Amino acid sequence: MTRWCSARSGKQNILEGSQASGTSKETEIKLTNVARASLEELLEDYRDFLRVRGARLWTKDSKEAFLCASWGEEGCVPIDL
Repeated sequence: MTRWCSARSGKQNILEGSQASGTSKETEIKLTNVARASLEELLEDYRDFLRVRGARLWTKDSKEAFLCASWGEEGCVPIDL
């Protein structure tokens, strides 16, 4: 499964699980678990992507992660680190 399919599948299963909640808790739980598995697969794909290219994984408290988050909040133009 490609990264796009994993992301799309996870999002779609969360949505379908929420919509199914009115009819069947069992279906909601199954779809939510499928979504979780799809998103875990996507995370592993991204880790592999970084590993193959020799790039490091940022921690959520890293300077790089903080700058990326601030660009989204403020609409800033990225600067060279």
